[in-house]
Amino acid sequence: MAIALAELQRPLDIQDYLNAPEDGERFEIINGGMFEVPSPGPKHIELGLAILYAFNEVVKPQKLGKMYVAPLGTRFSENDILEPDVMFISTSQRSSVTAKYLDAVPEFVAEILSPSSRKHDLVTKMAIYQRCGVREYWVVDPIAHQVRPFRLRDGRLVEEAVVAGVVQSEVVTGVTINVKELFAELW
Repeated sequence: MAIALAELQRPLDIQDYLNAPEDGERFEIINGGMFEVPSPGPKHIELGLAILYAFNEVVKPQKLGKMYVAPLGTRFSENDILEPDVMFISTSQRSSVTAKYLDAVPEFVAEILSPSSRKHDLVTKMAIYQRCGVREYWVVDPIAHQVRPFRLRDGRLVEEAVVAGVVQSEVVTGVTINVKELFAELW
C-alpha cells in the first residue's frame, strides 16, 4: 500500500488517505507526500491517555466538545492529513466529524515525541499546525520529562513558560497537568 501511494505522480489528498487499504500500516500525508508513522510504545500511549483523561475531566461534564486520539486522520488542508496523538474539537466544530476522519483543524493538539518522530513533530508538523491555526500545541518529551506548551500568537506558535511545574490549557480553561506527576506515573 505505501509503495503504491508513494509512486503516484501527483500530490496525495484525503481521498488517497481514505482509499488506502486497512492493512495496519499507518501514514500521514504532508504537503501531498506520504510519511509512514510508526506504532507508539507503551510510554507514548500512557502519556497520551493521561492528557486525554485530564482534558476529558473538564471537556465532558461541560459538553465543550470531544477529545480524540491517534490513529484518526485529520484533514488540516487539502494535502495535509495528520494523525495527532491527542486533540480537542469544540462543539462548534461538530459537523466536521465524519464517519472516517476529522475535517477540521483541532483547537488543541498534543504530540508525544519518540526518537523517530522528534524532528518531524517539532519542525514539520508544528509548521502545519501553525499555518492552519491550531490554537494550542503541547510537545510532550518522555526522555526529557517535559511538556512544552505552544500557543498561537499573531499567527505564530510561541512557546509559553511552564509555571511551578504545571501546564495549563488556554483552550480548555480548567485543564492543568502537573508535569512531575505525569512522568512519575509511567511504568
